[in-house]
Amino acid sequence: MSEWISVKDRLPEHAQMALVYVEWERMFDAWYANDVWYESNKDSKMMEFDGVTHWMPLPDPPIMPPTDAQIETILATMLAP
Repeated sequence: MSEWISVKDRLPEHAQMALVYVEWERMFDAWYANDVWYESNKDSKMMEFDGVTHWMPLPDPPIMPPTDAQIETILATMLAP
């Protein structure tokens, strides 16, 4: 697992999603773009905020095995004339 990175030491790359820790002792995922932090709210709108003291990159998502329906679609595509 990554270590927390202070925003004083380094900031994420443009449009990178990260886990952030804010000064009011809360953690959540956020986007960093154009020198601004954004949080998605329940209406899928991006909301600008400040107070981030630390961040860390999100881990890669888990690799999931294909479902039976996905396998059938792949096989049908491969066997199609």
